[in-house]
Amino acid sequence: MSAMRDFVGNPDIDNLDTESQKHFLDYWKNLKGSSEAPRQDIFDVLDLTEYAANLTILSVDEVSGQFVCKLSGCELIELWGADFTGVTISKLKGAEGLMERIEWVVQHKTPYFYSGKAPWAPKDYRVYSVVGLPFMNEAGNVVMIVTLTVFPRDIPQAV
Repeated sequence: MSAMRDFVGNPDIDNLDTESQKHFLDYWKNLKGSSEAPRQDIFDVLDLTEYAANLTILSVDEVSGQFVCKLSGCELIELWGADFTGVTISKLKGAEGLMERIEWVVQHKTPYFYSGKAPWAPKDYRVYSVVGLPFMNEAGNVVMIVTLTVFPRDIPQAV
């Protein structure tokens, strides 16, 4: 998968760029306990208020089965140059790599780390890194992915 060359599936905390990403992954691991992934109904965005500006919540539209952006943090809106809240991800021009990562998470039910550019955003030159965490329904299907995105100014080695 060429679009996923900077992709790490089921990353170790050492693979992550920032302390916020490490804390985010640790939060998910604590929620999941011995389960494959945590259930969507135990996720509370208020547990992550310190990261709210950089969070995205993608959830499955029950009618179409497509992932839709339910929340896009204000920092992301500013840095991407658009608010993707309410947008169906598969309909974004240039989102093929993003769709591959979403499909990978749905299939494997594990987190991912990605570092690269966002060809689907108006400010497509922006370099970023993201950790995506899956959440399941009672049937064990991934129905929500929560991501934390950071930009080079937030990454210690990039400063």
